[in-house]
Amino acid sequence: MARQYVAALSRAGYVPSTIGRRVASLKSLVSYLQECEYTSHNPLSRISTLQKQHRTPTYLTLEKCQRLLDATDKNHFFMVAFRDKAILGTFLYTGIRRGELLALKLDDVDLEACTLAVRNGKGRKGRVIPLCGEAIAVLQD
Repeated sequence: MARQYVAALSRAGYVPSTIGRRVASLKSLVSYLQECEYTSHNPLSRISTLQKQHRTPTYLTLEKCQRLLDATDKNHFFMVAFRDKAILGTFLYTGIRRGELLALKLDDVDLEACTLAVRNGKGRKGRVIPLCGEAIAVLQD
């Protein structure tokens, strides 16, 4: 019956990580029921978790990146256009994460040293990102 459940989820189009999470939740529930002596048999004990599929990351082509940056120039409010271009340029030229960008302060950008300081990155670790010429040009505007 447990294998039928996994097969039904797979046929329904669920990805392996979702199926694995649901099976793990059910295994945990049945283990709890065993501890409380409501059941003596765990039908999910022989079900192994599915392997996680590693997707190839998608990325933008150089042409699409340039079109994104050029689109900011079409904004009628020049201050908003400068802000949007700085945000997009920082994303595109540094690979910074969204949360890291939102936490940036002006003091974190050092145009003379060509660096960007990320104070609380992934795992609450700080790092320094070198800025290329294009990133500096976008941020100086």
